[in-house]
Amino acid sequence: MNIQYVSDEALLTQIKLDAAHERRSSLAVIHQLREVARRRLDAKLGYDSLHKYCIEELHYSPGSAWRRINAMRALRDIPELEAQIESGAVTVATVSQVESFCRRENKSKDEKRVILTQIEGRSKRETERLLAEIAPLPERTEIRVTLNAETLATLDHIKNLISHARPNATYGEAIEYLAKLGIKKLDPQILPPGDKIERLVWQRDQGKCTYVSPGGKKCGSQTFVQIDHILPKAKGGPNTLENLRLRCRAHNLLAAVEEFGQTKIDQYLTQKRVPSMPGTAWTQSSSRRRPRSRPSDSEPRTLLRAIDFRFGTGEI
Repeated sequence: MNIQYVSDEALLTQIKLDAAHERRSSLAVIHQLREVARRRLDAKLGYDSLHKYCIEELHYSPGSAWRRINAMRALRDIPELEAQIESGAVTVATVSQVESFCRRENKSKDEKRVILTQIEGRSKRETERLLAEIAPLPERTEIRVTLNAETLATLDHIKNLISHARPNATYGEAIEYLAKLGIKKLDPQILPPGDKIERLVWQRDQGKCTYVSPGGKKCGSQTFVQIDHILPKAKGGPNTLENLRLRCRAHNLLAAVEEFGQTKIDQYLTQKRVPSMPGTAWTQSSSRRRPRSRPSDSEPRTLLRAIDFRFGTGEI
């Protein structure tokens, strides 16, 4: 059918039907993404994050991938939001804005629910204004700089190194982190050296996740990288160079699930949440771990390192 010969009334009717179908299709993708995440299929395929899976396997742009993942998280917390998206009262884009805002501001589910009600019928720009009224961002100064390729690559490397403390950090946040760290480095206090075995593992694995999928895909992520015991400490695994490897957070968790089972890990994640402990890391001392200072004043213990620590003491 040639659309040029369709009547005005038929065209307007059909486009509304197609728009409604598009919203239902978006919801279907969001539900499927949630199931992919639940089964950890992205990690099994060799990806270090659901975001990267969406970009490389589903061919979404980085922004489109984040919007769908954020909408997935919002729907997980507030299931009734689905009706609002399907009706067009809110969009995936505005829901994503609210989800990012609530995660940044540590808003509760009830607070998130109220904000989502307030954005009904609003555009992205109007939603931005509303969120700015709720929690204004600190005053910022825009600085334009020209960087060579080497400096830009260095900043990217810094973003990867601080990804535990600042996920998805912007270049501005990376520079802020380095500025604070630079001030701390001028302090006369001498920080204790890092663990020798830990340094050797990082050097051997080149700071990259070593997971290889059954299909041969190497993860190689440099984001959220953690030291993992091949034979878990709970099963007598030693703290030796041969028994340690680097894994990104997704593949460290996947290994824990494969070793201990999904039910046990889910039970731990829901009942044994470990609070962040800024400024500490964990080193070995005999069979127990002790905290030591790190240069960072905001680096929390990562969840998987905490799980490994509790496995080692028989707690799960």
